[in-house]
Amino acid sequence: MRLAQICLLFLTLLGCSSVTQQLSTSTIYRMDMKLKAGGREAVGLLVAPSRSEYNIEVVAPGKLDRLVYSTCAREDYQDEAWDDGWFDSKYKAHFKYRPNPKIEKDNCDMYLAGYEKIKGRHSEGLIVYEEEQYKLPARIVCQGREKYAAGVSGCETKAGIMSQIEFDQEVKGKSLCAKLETEDNKIFRMVHPRGECAVGFIDSSKRKHKLILKGYDQIPLRSD
Repeated sequence: MRLAQICLLFLTLLGCSSVTQQLSTSTIYRMDMKLKAGGREAVGLLVAPSRSEYNIEVVAPGKLDRLVYSTCAREDYQDEAWDDGWFDSKYKAHFKYRPNPKIEKDNCDMYLAGYEKIKGRHSEGLIVYEEEQYKLPARIVCQGREKYAAGVSGCETKAGIMSQIEFDQEVKGKSLCAKLETEDNKIFRMVHPRGECAVGFIDSSKRKHKLILKGYDQIPLRSD
Protein backbone atom coordinates (compact mmCIF):
# COMPACT_ATOMS: atom_id res chain seq x y z
CA MET A 1 0.00 0.00 0.00
CA ARG A 2 2.82 2.44 0.80
CA LEU A 3 4.33 1.93 -2.66
CA ALA A 4 1.06 2.87 -4.37
CA GLN A 5 0.62 5.89 -2.09
CA ILE A 6 4.17 6.98 -2.96
CA CYS A 7 3.25 6.77 -6.62
CA LEU A 8 0.23 9.01 -6.13
CA LEU A 9 2.05 11.52 -3.92
CA PHE A 10 4.84 12.03 -6.43
CA LEU A 11 2.74 11.81 -9.58
CA THR A 12 3.44 15.36 -10.79
CA LEU A 13 7.11 15.33 -9.84
CA LEU A 14 8.15 11.83 -10.77
CA GLY A 15 5.45 10.33 -12.92
CA CYS A 16 3.85 6.88 -12.66
CA SER A 17 2.24 6.58 -16.08
CA SER A 18 4.94 4.25 -17.41
CA VAL A 19 4.64 1.63 -14.68
CA THR A 20 3.72 -1.68 -16.33
CA GLN A 21 1.57 -2.74 -13.39
CA GLN A 22 -1.22 -0.41 -12.29
CA LEU A 23 -0.55 0.16 -8.61
CA SER A 24 -3.41 0.15 -6.12
CA THR A 25 -3.50 2.11 -2.86
CA SER A 26 -5.24 -0.84 -1.20
CA THR A 27 -2.47 -3.29 -2.11
CA ILE A 28 0.73 -3.91 -0.16
CA TYR A 29 3.66 -4.63 -2.49
CA ARG A 30 6.82 -6.55 -1.73
CA MET A 31 9.89 -4.42 -1.03
CA ASP A 32 12.59 -5.06 -3.64
CA MET A 33 15.49 -2.73 -2.98
CA LYS A 34 18.87 -4.47 -2.62
CA LEU A 35 20.46 -3.25 0.60
CA LYS A 36 23.95 -3.48 2.13
CA ALA A 37 24.93 -2.22 5.59
CA GLY A 38 27.36 -3.34 8.27
CA GLY A 39 28.81 -6.09 6.10
CA ARG A 40 25.43 -7.71 5.42
CA GLU A 41 23.13 -7.63 2.42
CA ALA A 42 19.54 -8.55 1.62
CA VAL A 43 16.65 -7.71 -0.69
CA GLY A 44 13.78 -5.73 0.80
CA LEU A 45 14.35 -6.27 4.53
CA LEU A 46 17.85 -6.23 6.02
CA VAL A 47 18.85 -6.89 9.65
CA ALA A 48 22.09 -4.94 10.20
CA PRO A 49 24.55 -5.29 13.10
CA SER A 50 24.84 -2.53 15.67
CA ARG A 51 27.33 0.16 14.58
CA SER A 52 28.07 3.78 15.44
CA GLU A 53 28.25 4.54 11.70
CA TYR A 54 27.00 2.81 8.56
CA ASN A 55 28.01 2.95 4.92
CA ILE A 56 24.71 2.02 3.28
CA GLU A 57 24.44 0.83 -0.31
CA VAL A 58 21.13 0.83 -2.17
CA VAL A 59 20.46 -0.80 -5.54
CA ALA A 60 16.97 -0.05 -6.88
CA PRO A 61 15.02 -1.56 -9.81
CA GLY A 62 14.65 1.97 -11.26
CA LYS A 63 16.86 5.03 -11.54
CA LEU A 64 17.29 6.81 -8.22
CA ASP A 65 16.05 10.26 -9.24
CA ARG A 66 15.18 10.69 -5.58
CA LEU A 67 16.20 8.57 -2.57
CA VAL A 68 14.37 9.17 0.72
CA TYR A 69 15.43 7.59 4.01
CA SER A 70 13.74 8.05 7.35
CA THR A 71 14.02 6.78 10.93
CA CYS A 72 12.08 7.45 14.12
CA ALA A 73 13.89 10.78 14.44
CA ARG A 74 14.77 12.06 10.97
CA GLU A 75 13.85 12.16 7.30
CA ASP A 76 16.30 13.09 4.57
CA TYR A 77 16.57 12.75 0.81
CA GLN A 78 18.96 13.02 -2.11
CA ASP A 79 18.01 14.00 -5.64
CA GLU A 80 19.96 12.29 -8.43
CA ALA A 81 21.25 10.07 -5.67
CA TRP A 82 23.10 7.67 -7.94
CA ASP A 83 26.85 7.08 -7.96
CA ASP A 84 29.05 8.61 -10.64
CA GLY A 85 30.17 5.96 -13.10
CA TRP A 86 29.11 3.82 -16.02
CA PHE A 87 26.39 1.32 -16.94
CA ASP A 88 23.91 0.74 -14.08
CA SER A 89 25.27 3.45 -11.77
CA LYS A 90 21.99 5.42 -11.79
CA TYR A 91 20.37 2.48 -10.02
CA LYS A 92 22.90 2.46 -7.19
CA ALA A 93 23.55 4.91 -4.34
CA HIS A 94 25.72 5.10 -1.24
CA PHE A 95 25.36 7.26 1.87
CA LYS A 96 26.61 7.41 5.44
CA TYR A 97 24.32 7.12 8.44
CA ARG A 98 25.35 7.92 12.00
CA PRO A 99 22.59 7.07 14.50
CA ASN A 100 22.18 9.70 17.21
CA PRO A 101 22.62 7.66 20.42
CA LYS A 102 20.35 10.03 22.34
CA ILE A 103 17.26 9.31 20.24
CA GLU A 104 18.00 6.72 17.52
CA LYS A 105 19.23 3.98 19.83
CA ASP A 106 16.19 1.78 20.50
CA ASN A 107 13.69 0.37 17.99
CA CYS A 108 14.54 3.01 15.40
CA ASP A 109 14.52 1.27 12.03
CA MET A 110 15.24 2.92 8.68
CA TYR A 111 12.73 3.05 5.84
CA LEU A 112 14.02 3.75 2.33
CA ALA A 113 12.14 4.76 -0.80
CA GLY A 114 13.48 5.27 -4.31
CA TYR A 115 11.62 7.33 -6.91
CA GLU A 116 12.08 7.33 -10.69
CA LYS A 117 10.82 10.20 -12.86
CA ILE A 118 10.18 8.59 -16.25
CA LYS A 119 9.26 4.93 -15.82
CA GLY A 120 7.97 5.21 -12.26
CA ARG A 121 9.78 2.13 -10.98
CA HIS A 122 9.55 3.28 -7.37
CA SER A 123 10.82 0.92 -4.69
CA GLU A 124 11.12 0.44 -0.95
CA GLY A 125 13.41 -1.13 1.63
CA LEU A 126 13.65 -1.52 5.39
CA ILE A 127 16.75 -1.81 7.59
CA VAL A 128 16.20 -3.20 11.09
CA TYR A 129 19.14 -2.68 13.44
CA GLU A 130 20.42 -5.05 16.08
CA GLU A 131 20.44 -3.55 19.59
CA GLU A 132 22.16 -4.20 22.89
CA GLN A 133 18.84 -4.96 24.61
CA TYR A 134 18.13 -7.93 22.29
CA LYS A 135 20.51 -10.82 23.03
CA LEU A 136 18.35 -13.95 22.79
CA PRO A 137 19.49 -16.02 19.77
CA ALA A 138 17.08 -17.93 17.55
CA ARG A 139 16.76 -19.75 14.25
CA ILE A 140 14.10 -18.46 11.90
CA VAL A 141 12.58 -20.11 8.84
CA CYS A 142 11.51 -17.44 6.34
CA GLN A 143 10.43 -18.16 2.77
CA GLY A 144 11.43 -21.78 3.37
CA ARG A 145 15.04 -20.85 4.22
CA GLU A 146 16.55 -21.19 7.69
CA LYS A 147 18.88 -18.57 9.16
CA TYR A 148 20.43 -17.70 12.51
CA ALA A 149 19.64 -14.46 14.35
CA ALA A 150 21.61 -13.18 17.34
CA GLY A 151 18.76 -11.19 18.87
CA VAL A 152 16.90 -9.39 16.09
CA SER A 153 15.35 -11.04 13.06
CA GLY A 154 13.13 -10.11 10.15
CA CYS A 155 11.03 -11.90 7.56
CA GLU A 156 9.10 -10.58 4.56
CA THR A 157 6.77 -12.91 2.69
CA LYS A 158 3.29 -12.98 1.22
CA ALA A 159 0.52 -12.36 3.75
CA GLY A 160 -1.06 -15.65 4.80
CA ILE A 161 2.18 -17.64 4.48
CA MET A 162 3.66 -19.25 7.59
CA SER A 163 7.08 -18.61 9.11
CA GLN A 164 8.76 -20.22 12.13
CA ILE A 165 11.18 -19.25 14.87
CA GLU A 166 12.97 -21.68 17.19
CA PHE A 167 14.81 -21.20 20.49
CA ASP A 168 17.04 -23.57 22.47
CA GLN A 169 15.04 -23.02 25.66
CA GLU A 170 11.48 -22.22 26.60
CA VAL A 171 10.46 -18.61 26.05
CA LYS A 172 7.35 -16.45 26.25
CA GLY A 173 6.15 -14.78 23.08
CA LYS A 174 3.77 -11.89 22.49
CA SER A 175 2.44 -9.91 19.55
CA LEU A 176 -0.45 -7.52 19.03
CA CYS A 177 -0.74 -8.32 15.33
CA ALA A 178 0.26 -11.97 14.77
CA LYS A 179 -1.13 -15.16 16.28
CA LEU A 180 1.62 -17.35 17.76
CA GLU A 181 1.23 -21.13 17.75
CA THR A 182 3.47 -23.38 19.87
CA GLU A 183 3.34 -26.74 21.59
CA ASP A 184 6.55 -26.54 23.63
CA ASN A 185 7.27 -22.76 23.98
CA LYS A 186 10.45 -23.31 21.95
CA ILE A 187 9.16 -23.50 18.39
CA PHE A 188 6.64 -20.85 17.33
CA ARG A 189 4.78 -20.65 14.04
CA MET A 190 3.08 -17.51 12.75
CA VAL A 191 0.87 -16.76 9.78
CA HIS A 192 2.05 -13.46 8.32
CA PRO A 193 -0.49 -10.64 8.65
CA ARG A 194 -0.67 -7.86 6.07
CA GLY A 195 1.80 -5.06 6.62
CA GLU A 196 4.41 -4.73 9.33
CA CYS A 197 4.16 -6.59 12.63
CA ALA A 198 6.49 -6.85 15.65
CA VAL A 199 6.81 -9.99 17.76
CA GLY A 200 8.68 -10.15 21.07
CA PHE A 201 10.15 -13.11 22.97
CA ILE A 202 11.78 -13.36 26.42
CA ASP A 203 13.39 -16.25 28.31
CA SER A 204 13.70 -16.94 32.05
CA SER A 205 16.98 -14.95 32.18
CA LYS A 206 15.19 -11.88 30.74
CA ARG A 207 17.03 -12.08 27.45
CA LYS A 208 14.89 -10.71 24.64
CA HIS A 209 14.44 -11.33 20.92
CA LYS A 210 12.69 -9.02 18.43
CA LEU A 211 11.15 -10.36 15.22
CA ILE A 212 9.82 -8.04 12.50
CA LEU A 213 7.30 -9.56 10.09
CA LYS A 214 6.31 -7.97 6.77
CA GLY A 215 3.37 -9.38 4.84
CA TYR A 216 2.65 -8.26 1.26
CA ASP A 217 -0.18 -8.87 -1.21
CA GLN A 218 1.66 -8.77 -4.53
CA ILE A 219 5.10 -8.63 -6.10
CA PRO A 220 5.41 -5.44 -8.20
CA LEU A 221 5.78 -6.05 -11.93
CA ARG A 222 8.71 -4.02 -13.29
CA SER A 223 9.18 -2.69 -16.82
CA ASP A 224 12.64 -2.79 -18.38
